[in-house]
Amino acid sequence: MPTVEWNIPFSIITPFGTLLLNQDAGGGRRYLLNSENCTSRRAIRAASDPIAGGDGEVFHDRYANGYEMELAIQLWETDQRIACDDVLCEMRDELYGHLWSILRPQDDGGRISWSPSCEGGDRILDAVRLLALQDPEIGDKGQTEIKATIDSPFPYAISIFEDVVSLSGSTTLPNPGNVPFYPVFKVNGATSSFTITNNDTGLAYVYSGQSIPGGSYGEIDMFRGGIIYLNGDGANLKAGIDVLNSDVLYIEPGGNSFTISGASADVLTHAAYA
Repeated sequence: MPTVEWNIPFSIITPFGTLLLNQDAGGGRRYLLNSENCTSRRAIRAASDPIAGGDGEVFHDRYANGYEMELAIQLWETDQRIACDDVLCEMRDELYGHLWSILRPQDDGGRISWSPSCEGGDRILDAVRLLALQDPEIGDKGQTEIKATIDSPFPYAISIFEDVVSLSGSTTLPNPGNVPFYPVFKVNGATSSFTITNNDTGLAYVYSGQSIPGGSYGEIDMFRGGIIYLNGDGANLKAGIDVLNSDVLYIEPGGNSFTISGASADVLTHAAYA
């Protein structure tokens, strides 16, 4: 069974708008995914060195790259009629408009969402961009098929719904997915010193220095290495990070117990899936 089911409804949300796949995209038109040519992958980044003066290798830590999807999209005027002539031109233009709009977007890009048959709700691949686009091909029934590869910097797909958990003292942060998730912490002011600890892994994030005033918060993005900005887009507070004693925090599958001292925080988290 493939990682992703390709015969279910998908949506691609881009600066150009929203494109519906495997469902009525307007006027009966259909952008259908060809499951035989669609793939999803979470590639592994690995490094090893030969053992000096001996047989074998030394394995180093391995990491996941960003998530990729290769989509093979067929253009149909209706369920039974392939798109041709003016309809084909219009549908091709619409599809290309969406894809090229995420080549170099001004914001985080687009997102693709789908509804798997298993439990856990809708999932999304966030901040996607266009990685590759092939020339159209003709299928066995004369239908036009366009292959496009999109990728996300995140090494996982996530639940479409975001959990916001209040952290004051010790609290369990959820992750009902199957791979670790890197959350965002919004640490409430007023404070100039706090520590966030994952009680299960022993990893901690230590801050001491620049003041976060009352009514404001310091936003910590763990996926981006624990960078912290005032109110998310204000002053850079990185000078307050105790670099030698700080780690990038993540939530393991099943959830972890976290403790914060010196402040309180709201934590933005999702279920993460390979």
